[in-house]
Amino acid sequence: MLSDEEFINSVWNKYENYICLRNKDDFFKKRIYKKNSNIIRNLSTAASFTIITFTAVGVCAGAATIYNYIQEKTTTDFNKNIGYDYSQDMNLSNNVYYKKIESYEEYKSACGKWNNLVEMSEEDFKTDFLIIVAGENYDTTSLTVKNIYNEDNNLYIDLIQTEQYNKDDTVLSIKLNRDLNKENVVINIIKENQSINSNFTSLDNLPKNYTKEEAIEDGCLVIEDNVIISNDNAILEKFIIDSNNNMDSSIRIAMYSEEGLEIKDLSYRNAKYYISEDNTRNGNAEIYYHSAEKLEKRQMKNGYTTYYLEDEIGNQTIICMLKK
Repeated sequence: MLSDEEFINSVWNKYENYICLRNKDDFFKKRIYKKNSNIIRNLSTAASFTIITFTAVGVCAGAATIYNYIQEKTTTDFNKNIGYDYSQDMNLSNNVYYKKIESYEEYKSACGKWNNLVEMSEEDFKTDFLIIVAGENYDTTSLTVKNIYNEDNNLYIDLIQTEQYNKDDTVLSIKLNRDLNKENVVINIIKENQSINSNFTSLDNLPKNYTKEEAIEDGCLVIEDNVIISNDNAILEKFIIDSNNNMDSSIRIAMYSEEGLEIKDLSYRNAKYYISEDNTRNGNAEIYYHSAEKLEKRQMKNGYTTYYLEDEIGNQTIICMLKK
């Protein structure tokens, strides 16, 4: 069995072996998850999980009515449920699994999979119900409730990642009033944009046709086909030096290629890296937000230098690739 380091190196080797850079970009659009990580389900060899005891009581507003909710964090006991898969009895919404528990009999059965659910009695189910939310990777775990509401006959649950990431917090159980119970459930993970650079126009307000000349004039690090074309080609290295010295710093990178324009806001503050990736000008309608523990660079065999972020569990997000 490959070690984590061997697995990561094999991924990089696969990346280097691509001939077409466009294929390389497509290959790395999804996060790279460490092999045999606790976050990835491994039903046959699942490790023993630590149950995190956490109770949060909140308030959610539905129209003019105020509802209370209680949430508990836990994880799935795959040791007692060999062969269990979330897709067997849970629904999927925006890459997050969920299951509604509407009776005490269902609740007792669910307690066999999750040991730390919100405590509920048979009487409680007359006025309340339980919803279980489960994630499988870095982006869908260590979550907590931000907002819960009804709209257009849907139940919306907005979640955010906790400030201190915990790989064992893979499941949330949330106790809600039955008035909130709707047939359709929409779960959203709200990504906070923590990499905003006040020296630049916000990503949302940049023109759709943001030219190379405008990006250079605005002080961005401008890259075209993996070559720096802006005046100051040491911006990224200075950012690395500042962050290594624990100094708050931020830069904007504008990357032009055949696929279009990708803009990345990169910042370092409070001993953590944050990146916003705006892909709305290259055929992708989203802005992605990520955080990381460290910034690394790697010299590739093909002559490129790759700069990338790495989070707490080894997921890597490429910042850019530069030719010599």
